[in-house]
Amino acid sequence: MVTSKHLKDVAKRNIIRGYSKLRKEDLKTLLRNRLPKMVYEEIKGSGTTRSLLDDDIPEMSQQPLKPTQYVPPPKKEGVTRQMRRWLDWLLRYVPEPVKKTINSAWNALKKKFMSLYPKQTIKL
Repeated sequence: MVTSKHLKDVAKRNIIRGYSKLRKEDLKTLLRNRLPKMVYEEIKGSGTTRSLLDDDIPEMSQQPLKPTQYVPPPKKEGVTRQMRRWLDWLLRYVPEPVKKTINSAWNALKKKFMSLYPKQTIKL
Protein backbone atom coordinates (compact mmCIF):
# COMPACT_ATOMS: atom_id res chain seq x y z
CA MET A 1 0.00 0.00 0.00
CA VAL A 2 1.30 3.41 -0.98
CA THR A 3 1.38 6.10 1.71
CA SER A 4 0.70 9.78 1.22
CA LYS A 5 4.26 10.51 2.37
CA HIS A 6 5.60 8.35 -0.47
CA LEU A 7 3.32 10.14 -2.96
CA LYS A 8 4.54 13.52 -1.69
CA ASP A 9 8.15 12.39 -2.09
CA VAL A 10 7.46 11.38 -5.70
CA ALA A 11 5.80 14.73 -6.39
CA LYS A 12 8.80 16.52 -4.88
CA ARG A 13 11.30 14.49 -6.97
CA ASN A 14 9.36 15.31 -10.16
CA ILE A 15 9.17 19.02 -9.32
CA ILE A 16 5.40 19.24 -9.12
CA ARG A 17 4.06 22.27 -7.26
CA GLY A 18 1.05 22.52 -4.95
CA TYR A 19 1.07 18.97 -3.59
CA SER A 20 1.70 19.62 0.11
CA LYS A 21 -1.92 20.29 1.16
CA LEU A 22 -3.55 17.59 -0.96
CA ARG A 23 -5.08 14.40 0.39
CA LYS A 24 -3.95 10.96 -0.71
CA GLU A 25 -6.62 10.49 -3.42
CA ASP A 26 -6.01 13.98 -4.80
CA LEU A 27 -2.26 13.28 -4.85
CA LYS A 28 -2.85 10.08 -6.83
CA THR A 29 -4.99 11.99 -9.34
CA LEU A 30 -2.39 14.74 -9.63
CA LEU A 31 0.45 12.29 -10.20
CA ARG A 32 -1.59 10.23 -12.68
CA ASN A 33 -2.22 13.36 -14.77
CA ARG A 34 1.27 14.85 -14.57
CA LEU A 35 3.67 11.91 -14.68
CA PRO A 36 4.56 9.57 -17.56
CA LYS A 37 2.83 6.18 -17.48
CA MET A 38 5.96 4.23 -16.57
CA VAL A 39 6.65 6.35 -13.47
CA TYR A 40 2.99 6.19 -12.44
CA GLU A 41 3.00 2.38 -12.72
CA GLU A 42 5.95 2.34 -10.31
CA ILE A 43 3.99 4.39 -7.77
CA LYS A 44 0.80 2.43 -8.19
CA GLY A 45 2.16 -0.34 -6.08
CA SER A 46 3.80 -3.04 -8.14
CA GLY A 47 6.70 -2.73 -5.73
CA THR A 48 9.30 -3.34 -8.42
CA THR A 49 11.11 -0.67 -10.28
CA ARG A 50 11.33 -1.22 -14.02
CA SER A 51 14.17 0.02 -16.09
CA LEU A 52 14.04 1.10 -19.70
CA LEU A 53 16.93 -1.26 -20.36
CA ASP A 54 14.73 -4.21 -19.37
CA ASP A 55 12.02 -3.39 -21.94
CA ASP A 56 11.93 -4.94 -25.39
CA ILE A 57 12.98 -2.81 -28.34
CA PRO A 58 9.83 -1.46 -30.04
CA GLU A 59 9.17 -2.14 -33.73
CA MET A 60 9.86 0.88 -35.90
CA SER A 61 7.67 1.55 -38.92
CA GLN A 62 9.92 4.27 -40.31
CA GLN A 63 13.51 4.09 -41.41
CA PRO A 64 15.99 5.68 -39.03
CA LEU A 65 17.36 9.06 -39.99
CA LYS A 66 20.71 9.17 -41.74
CA PRO A 67 23.14 11.95 -40.91
CA THR A 68 23.89 14.45 -43.65
CA GLN A 69 26.46 17.16 -44.05
CA TYR A 70 25.75 20.25 -41.96
CA VAL A 71 24.79 23.29 -43.98
CA PRO A 72 24.70 26.50 -41.94
CA PRO A 73 21.70 28.77 -42.41
CA PRO A 74 22.18 31.85 -44.59
CA LYS A 75 23.42 34.87 -42.70
CA LYS A 76 21.06 37.79 -42.37
CA GLU A 77 22.39 41.20 -43.18
CA GLY A 78 22.71 43.51 -40.23
CA VAL A 79 21.48 47.08 -40.15
CA THR A 80 24.97 48.49 -40.70
CA ARG A 81 25.52 46.38 -43.81
CA GLN A 82 22.14 47.42 -45.24
CA MET A 83 22.95 51.07 -44.62
CA ARG A 84 26.32 50.70 -46.35
CA ARG A 85 24.70 49.02 -49.34
CA TRP A 86 22.16 51.85 -49.57
CA LEU A 87 24.93 54.47 -49.30
CA ASP A 88 26.93 52.73 -52.04
CA TRP A 89 23.86 52.74 -54.24
CA LEU A 90 23.27 56.41 -53.51
CA LEU A 91 26.84 57.37 -54.38
CA ARG A 92 26.72 55.38 -57.63
CA TYR A 93 23.37 56.61 -58.96
CA VAL A 94 23.05 60.18 -57.68
CA PRO A 95 25.10 62.56 -59.85
CA GLU A 96 27.58 64.90 -58.25
CA PRO A 97 26.61 68.55 -58.06
CA VAL A 98 27.56 70.62 -61.07
CA LYS A 99 30.30 73.06 -60.11
CA LYS A 100 31.36 74.42 -63.48
CA THR A 101 28.25 76.53 -64.00
CA ILE A 102 28.64 78.33 -60.67
CA ASN A 103 32.38 78.83 -61.14
CA SER A 104 32.02 80.15 -64.69
CA ALA A 105 29.17 82.49 -63.66
CA TRP A 106 31.19 83.76 -60.69
CA ASN A 107 34.23 84.37 -62.87
CA ALA A 108 32.10 86.29 -65.39
CA LEU A 109 30.63 88.48 -62.64
CA LYS A 110 34.07 89.11 -61.19
CA LYS A 111 35.42 90.12 -64.60
CA LYS A 112 32.52 92.54 -65.08
CA PHE A 113 33.25 94.27 -61.75
CA MET A 114 36.95 94.50 -62.58
CA SER A 115 36.14 96.15 -65.87
CA LEU A 116 33.92 98.75 -64.14
CA TYR A 117 36.58 99.64 -61.54
CA PRO A 118 39.99 99.04 -63.13
CA LYS A 119 42.10 101.14 -60.75
CA GLN A 120 40.78 99.76 -57.47
CA THR A 121 41.47 96.35 -56.04
CA ILE A 122 38.37 94.48 -55.06
CA LYS A 123 38.63 91.54 -52.75
CA LEU A 124 35.80 89.17 -53.38
